[in-house]
Amino acid sequence: MVKDVQNINLIDSVYGKQQLVDLIASHHIFVSAHRAEGFGRLLPEVMHLKVPCIVSNFSGNTDYCSEDNCIFLDGHLVPVGDEYQFSDDRQYWFDADLNDLSEKMSLSMNQYDDCKKKAEQAKMDTERLGIENMYPELARQVDRIQKTVFGLPSAGSRLT
Repeated sequence: MVKDVQNINLIDSVYGKQQLVDLIASHHIFVSAHRAEGFGRLLPEVMHLKVPCIVSNFSGNTDYCSEDNCIFLDGHLVPVGDEYQFSDDRQYWFDADLNDLSEKMSLSMNQYDDCKKKAEQAKMDTERLGIENMYPELARQVDRIQKTVFGLPSAGSRLT
């Protein structure tokens, strides 16, 4: 359907790591209008490459995305329901507002210097996401889960 559209490039080959990095770095902006990304891996990698990002204001990416380093999409929560194997009515998707996405994409074109400033901040912010910097927080989270969910004693020195 899009093969004749001039501003869409279809890539039907497997890229190596450097080819993928070069492809991402060559883009004006990255959009992740996801329903529930979790932490994700691609998004912090894109941020580290100083590519401005428009992202859903939901899920694990909110642990490292902020108004200072990304453009957040508005939207609303929708119950997942029990139609999937491991889901129930206590879980939610995020549905991005497509009008908001359109506005923010236009904004990114018209105020690109501001977006690049956010991308510069994103690069600095992603420096702290390496395992050596995240380890103390991960250890605290494992400890909390062991205590509250499983009723187990603190992991303490077993994590070092």
